[in-house]
Amino acid sequence: MCECASNLGLGAPLPSNEQLDSKTGWFATNQSLLEVIFHNRMKQCKCLTKDPTVASAIYVPYYAGLDVGRYLWDPDGFMRVMMQRDHKNESDWGNELLNFSESRNMTMLVIESSPWNNKDFAIPPNFHESIRNEIIDQCLATRRKCRRSIFDSILAGCIPVFFHQGSAYGQYIWHFTKDYAKYSVLIPANDVKSGDANIERILQRIPREKRLVMSEEIIKLIPKVIYADPSSRLGTIEDAFDLTVKGVFDSVETVRNQMRDAKEVNSEFDEQESWKYFTFGKLGVHEWDPYFSRKLGA
Repeated sequence: MCECASNLGLGAPLPSNEQLDSKTGWFATNQSLLEVIFHNRMKQCKCLTKDPTVASAIYVPYYAGLDVGRYLWDPDGFMRVMMQRDHKNESDWGNELLNFSESRNMTMLVIESSPWNNKDFAIPPNFHESIRNEIIDQCLATRRKCRRSIFDSILAGCIPVFFHQGSAYGQYIWHFTKDYAKYSVLIPANDVKSGDANIERILQRIPREKRLVMSEEIIKLIPKVIYADPSSRLGTIEDAFDLTVKGVFDSVETVRNQMRDAKEVNSEFDEQESWKYFTFGKLGVHEWDPYFSRKLGA
């Protein structure tokens, strides 16, 4: 873990890689160190102040990846936690941190957000230590939840294929454009399971001209899903950290305005509708409703 935490959390430098078309600048980053990288970037933020009374927001670092790693990497520790949870008769995964009353007014930054929670917002995982060969070869990402393989494919210049609307469109609202058709292909998993959709045929029918346009959009996305070295800057280009900070400021300002108007925070919509409000900015019946039904375990 010491090597993983080197270079301000980025890990050891990667050797030259022809597939990445880059000889320097990439690191063997462990996903569990994302909070460390984010914290180190926060220390370099130009808008910091030592006076909390004039602060627009207060950053509270919590190394969730390292915390949970104690149990995921230690079978004995994992069993102790499960036994404790059984004794307490708790059914949800994880701890109660996000459910504390003191946490309810905090904006949580997580790798995967819940579509039914209005307090947590997803931020891109950091770069994978080795881009998967099958993604580079096939340029196809097929996971229901938007994990690192999706971002690996984007970094490789591939057009991602999603099988669930919650994979990215309702997750990374600060980093991906809302017009998802510009940079990705959506093939509902239910259509594949029922035999109504053939993945290969659908992809083959996409005109070459459209693929080229989508590839250009992917290139524009790359800086938005990576984290610059905390010891350097990307100049005028905004990376995942910059976009996240902007998103948090907007979220905090919204809450502040609601409190100023003596309104209950986020009272204009049911928390179960969070995914719809944050993704589209409006409520009402939507064609994606069936895919985000808690009864279906979406």
